[in-house]
Amino acid sequence: MSRPGKNNRMAHNRANARDDNESVIQLWRFLLPRLRRNVSTHKNQQPDRTEITLDDRSFIIKSDFSDLASGTGAYAVYALANALACYGGEPKSCWATRFLPPDMNPDQQPNAGLDAIGHACKMLNLTWQGEQVRTLDGLTQPLLASYMLAAATPDNRCVPQNIKPDDRLILTTNLATAATALIAHIHEAELARAFDLRFAQRCRRLFNENDLNLVPAAKIAGKIQGIHAMQDLFEISLANALHMMMDASALDVEIDLAQIDLLPEAKVVCEHFGLAPLGLIAPGALVIAGEREACDALLNRYRLAKVPAKIIGQVLKTGEGRWLVEGAERTRLPHYHTDELMKLPVLLDDKPGVAPQQPPIPA
Repeated sequence: MSRPGKNNRMAHNRANARDDNESVIQLWRFLLPRLRRNVSTHKNQQPDRTEITLDDRSFIIKSDFSDLASGTGAYAVYALANALACYGGEPKSCWATRFLPPDMNPDQQPNAGLDAIGHACKMLNLTWQGEQVRTLDGLTQPLLASYMLAAATPDNRCVPQNIKPDDRLILTTNLATAATALIAHIHEAELARAFDLRFAQRCRRLFNENDLNLVPAAKIAGKIQGIHAMQDLFEISLANALHMMMDASALDVEIDLAQIDLLPEAKVVCEHFGLAPLGLIAPGALVIAGEREACDALLNRYRLAKVPAKIIGQVLKTGEGRWLVEGAERTRLPHYHTDELMKLPVLLDDKPGVAPQQPPIPA
């Protein structure tokens, strides 16, 4: 006879496996339309946020649109909170609007994903203000617009334009971990054939939704004098993020590949599918630029907070080039016109029961 405690643990593990599996599916639904649209050099990118000053207080508002049917609004909450925190804001509250086609009855539409949004707000200690419904001429399927407000200090902006020559660059956490879980979910059978089922399932379990929350790490960095800029890698690869930061500051960069950590599973999966880790989105990772002393101080605080982080390179003067260093070899920092995930032959939305590509955002 099996022990009740053991049965409870097994049931708990199965429930967690189901939750993690659903989380990976929802994350992929959220990211896929963005990856398909993300064919750009990222140069001269315009800020997608609005700043408001009321008396002596400053606020930042940022928005995100997603397919209402996909139920991925919770990931918009993480994306918005991370982006605002990286800019130097303190996320405070979130609200949403359901945009429906004129011929669609709001009372017959489920509040898809709104419970998940409320849960994500709770996890991030945000006030969930609820949602409203609007009809929009020309819309053919429902959209969910998520909005977030952050409090800000006018003199505490972390933007790439602040980056200076000789700044150090910090990368938090292991690269390509979430991408490996996504790949394993889509290609579990292939990984099981090439390696074994245990390996494939272990890769799938690498993703943890809690790892997406970069607000605490960004808040720690934002309090240190001499930290100049932060960029989360939720929807962009490390290589493209570095190019974007250097384009904005009109500077160059040198990255030491030996300092970029990859989990063994991520290394094996990337090699098997011929994917470059530097060209993969890295939800849960953060790139930080700052003065050498500031970065040393930040690493000490991260150690106390148990945030894995390493210095991976430094900023060079304009005209010195953008380089990857591996031992004695020096090669150009690549730019990826599409994310490496888009090389995969089978995508999740090709399977039955998964929402199609997100429609264009209405003007």
